[in-house]
Amino acid sequence: MSKSISRRERLAAKQKRDSEKSKGNNFSVLDTKDYSDVTFVKPELDKDYAFDIMPYEVTTKKHPNYNELKEEAEKYDEDWMEDYKLDLYVHRYIGPQKKSFVCPYKNYGKRCPICEEHDRIKEEEKLEWNDDRLQSLRPSLRSFFNVVDLEDHDKLKIFEYSYGWFTKNLLSQAKRKSKKKEILLGDYSEDGVTIEFAFDPSTFDDKKPGEVKSFDFVDRDNGYTSDDFYNAPRLDAMIKTSSYEEIYNAFQGEDGTEEEDEKDLVGYEDETEDGVEEEKSTRSSRKKHREEEDEVEEEVSSSRAARREHRRKKEESIENTEDPSCPAGLKYGSDIDSRGCIGEECDLYQECDAEYERLSK
Repeated sequence: MSKSISRRERLAAKQKRDSEKSKGNNFSVLDTKDYSDVTFVKPELDKDYAFDIMPYEVTTKKHPNYNELKEEAEKYDEDWMEDYKLDLYVHRYIGPQKKSFVCPYKNYGKRCPICEEHDRIKEEEKLEWNDDRLQSLRPSLRSFFNVVDLEDHDKLKIFEYSYGWFTKNLLSQAKRKSKKKEILLGDYSEDGVTIEFAFDPSTFDDKKPGEVKSFDFVDRDNGYTSDDFYNAPRLDAMIKTSSYEEIYNAFQGEDGTEEEDEKDLVGYEDETEDGVEEEKSTRSSRKKHREEEDEVEEEVSSSRAARREHRRKKEESIENTEDPSCPAGLKYGSDIDSRGCIGEECDLYQECDAEYERLSK
């Protein structure tokens, strides 16, 4: 005898399932399955935020700065590494399903089909750096933080936002205010600070969230423990990396499941003669499709060497130039905190940021 439940109970169960599904971020490049209780912060206008940043232990080479962090740990004879944020170059809104992918080239120096297409179009069509066709192919630098949301019952959440519209300003103001009192964003003790902010309404619209231009750094009443640190989500271990083929297929609007779907639908229900003939026809169609794909792949491969050579020369040009030209007309390595800096939209931003750090030491 089946168990009978009321309509109200069924609705409650359905709502609970929907709530559990909404805890993750299907368009994020982080896999939160090991942290089912952690949700993402949803940026909202006209809302005041108060966050305590919770650092995390770095445990995998998927962290783009793994080698740098390891060298630092060895310098101080430590056998563990930590970071208070995770910066990743991400290709967003890719293909019909609007997926997001960690950029293998900008993060790990590996081949990326989207970056290759960016370089090809820019070179062949002699486009300017800010051309709309290039903007959509350029990865954006995103920052991820573990935060304790003091405005939401001290819940631990993941905050993801644009580096240029959040992290850049946060670091700049923390550095400036540290001249009076040292501000360490990754300090989870009682000596750390709570960051308070709101989004600038003049830069907030339906298509994109707003910029955070001003932060307040407030002394804490209480700190956190080492257990809180060790139990914090390890953001580097959550990074979802994808193969060249997976990114390429999504970029081209192919999800790679076509053959599996056909197998489920055609020629596998029985062993009848009609089924066999239909399966043969399907195989022939697939073979022709693969041959066409191979021809396209050959064309793509023939230009990859040229693209790699172009990228190598571009990188050498940056390395061998003491003061590369800034697209925004500012001083390279010095004006990265300037209001005129275009941030992550600039091809030289990462190198300029590194030069800025070098000059600041």
